[in-house]
Amino acid sequence: MKFIRAVAVAAALLVGVTASQAGFEIKFQSGSNTTPNVSLMSLGSDSGAGWSYSGSTSSSGSNTIAQFSTLNIYGYSIDMVAVRTNSPTGNPGQLKLSSLTIKRHTYFDASGVGNESGGTLSSSSLQIAFSADGYLKPDVNRYMKTIFSGQFDGAATTGNAVFTSTYDQSNTLFGSSSYTATKTTDYNNPFSGTVFTTLPGGTGAYSLTNVMDFTNFGIGDSHVFSSGTIDTLILPVPAPAGLVLVALGIPALGLLRRFTRKTAADAVVA
Repeated sequence: MKFIRAVAVAAALLVGVTASQAGFEIKFQSGSNTTPNVSLMSLGSDSGAGWSYSGSTSSSGSNTIAQFSTLNIYGYSIDMVAVRTNSPTGNPGQLKLSSLTIKRHTYFDASGVGNESGGTLSSSSLQIAFSADGYLKPDVNRYMKTIFSGQFDGAATTGNAVFTSTYDQSNTLFGSSSYTATKTTDYNNPFSGTVFTTLPGGTGAYSLTNVMDFTNFGIGDSHVFSSGTIDTLILPVPAPAGLVLVALGIPALGLLRRFTRKTAADAVVA
């Protein structure tokens, strides 16, 4: 009984430590304006100078899913279907934005709601960044798989969109790293693609960050960005085919030798 209690206490402590390590946040910047970091672990409603939002957070299995019902950021109307993470201890680790639609208005009011009649002039640049930490990495070689997509509807304009995914070994929210995947596109064409990034081995925790940068964003219905997705997964590198065959062949070779000896012995007896 003492042993069982000790195991239960240790498990409870481990769960407590793991949960405290997990963070899941989003932040926005437009021109010189930057919002506070917003926790996606328990999304509710809030507002500030030039921004406002409401939403909720739910769980599905090992996934934490945040969904905004309204999101107004310095004159941009933003619709996010879902932002998802399976931290902590997610294996494979995943950080995903399911769908993103953005429209820029000419002006915005004190709560960030856009309009075309008056108020504060909106900026043509917008950055959306979200991050999660507390992922546990297995002691195997890994790689990062990042899937990007999106398109601008209506008239073409100058500028581009840059989507970036970052793996950070220091397990820091919005941490920087040399392990990044990037997709750059202009506003004239739909884009999609998958980028593979080799990662170092080792154990411990890590964080993932996805950033979407828009510049020279046009105003109105003819410049809406839609169908935006960014999905980052950390996956183990498959073993080379030769190693798999060798691993399978060793016990099979032993069985073959025993079978051969037995067959020879049976032949002598006969």
